[in-house]
Amino acid sequence: MRNVVDRLKKMRSEYFWINPRLCTACWRCIKVCPKRVIDRVGFLWHRHIIIQNAQECINCKKCIKICPHGVFSKEMPDIIKTFIEKRGIEL
Repeated sequence: MRNVVDRLKKMRSEYFWINPRLCTACWRCIKVCPKRVIDRVGFLWHRHIIIQNAQECINCKKCIKICPHGVFSKEMPDIIKTFIEKRGIEL
């Protein structure tokens, strides 16, 4: 269960959530992030972003503005809500 919570932490900062399923690996958000909060997943066949150094986010919204696929949102994505509810996970 702890491993799942740790993974969920890589999908959010204090200011936004990401939906990795919408990410097409254009890496635009990584390039514009002034604090290097966003990074690439480090697994071979996985091509999407993760949140690293979430505490460094300054809410500049550059990532949100540049993303052409709607990966970023203020609210938790429905797919993640469903996942959490089905497993009874508390964040």
